[in-house]
Amino acid sequence: MSDSSPQFDVFSPSYLEARAKFCEATTRAGWEHSGYPTGETGPDGTPLTLDVASCGDPDAKRVLLVSSGLHGVEGYFGSALQIAALQNWAPETTLPPQTRIVFLHGLNPYGFAWIRRVDSHNIDPNRNFLLPEDSFDRPAPRYRRYDRFLNPNRPPAPFDTFRWIGAAALLILGPKRLAQAIAAGQHEYPDGLFFGGQDYGPTQTLYAAHWKNWVGDDTQVLHIDFHTGLGKSATWKLLLDTQLTDAELKRLQEWFGEGSVARGDPEVTYETSGSIGRWCRSSHSGRYVYVCAEFGTFDALSVLSALRSENQAHRYCQPDEPAWKHAKSRLKEIFCPASPVWRGKVLDEGTGLIRQAVDGYLPQGF
Repeated sequence: MSDSSPQFDVFSPSYLEARAKFCEATTRAGWEHSGYPTGETGPDGTPLTLDVASCGDPDAKRVLLVSSGLHGVEGYFGSALQIAALQNWAPETTLPPQTRIVFLHGLNPYGFAWIRRVDSHNIDPNRNFLLPEDSFDRPAPRYRRYDRFLNPNRPPAPFDTFRWIGAAALLILGPKRLAQAIAAGQHEYPDGLFFGGQDYGPTQTLYAAHWKNWVGDDTQVLHIDFHTGLGKSATWKLLLDTQLTDAELKRLQEWFGEGSVARGDPEVTYETSGSIGRWCRSSHSGRYVYVCAEFGTFDALSVLSALRSENQAHRYCQPDEPAWKHAKSRLKEIFCPASPVWRGKVLDEGTGLIRQAVDGYLPQGF
């Protein structure tokens, strides 16, 4: 990867512009492009597509997979990183033998286009990748006590007392216990937050149908999945959702730095069900290491408040209503702040992570 300056602003105001920039950057970099229509449409009726860019050996034994937008609205950040990395890619770059890089752009294009974290069925895709031995029919006793508070049956109010009540709950329960109760994933309330579905949703179905085309079979894969929301603003951590070997952890720290892997930090770590990384590692015949690269934006209560208001607006308001527009704008700001300082820093750090993976992982693997 070169260090040339981007030819255009890599951050985009809409899914359509982000997709157009990604496709253009893919062509300029000399990478291959494939599109996978979801059968769904955006707010203006435009068909939605999961786009894939790749370069290197099609029969590679070692694959670097970089994905964005699993949580739709977070794609505004992840897309920018992928576009910047492609713009900085010198077309004459030669990868190590039998290696390949694959960028998945907008894993959840519905959430990306509609400015939602979830898909068209209100499913959180990263709670929907259940293993065959898991069950969708499971109670949510810890979440149940908070559902009425998290999902009021009305449009969002101009002034909400959520933060005051949420702050009290945070003091009483503590951040890790509260996060575990609310955000771990639930399958009981279809209109609720962090709903994991009662069957596989469109994102999981599309991914499961095609992922072997992207990573191959019996290969070694390092999967970096970009997310935002948790942690100190403009800082990042690598989150794990599976148990890695000592050798794999050592390699990650060699490539990305000591302290890069989060362990037990209550602000950014809690156990979830139905996560994509656990599904991939269990389903792949080769070695599969998944890391969630989480970049901080705002405090946890602000994030949860924005998710709550957006869910209310999406359910009870029309797109031309001020409450709908405000809730969507707020959610985008929460997960992809407009601050030039924030954007500049995360762009440098995020593209640096990709570069470190290309320079460290591809030549030697785990």
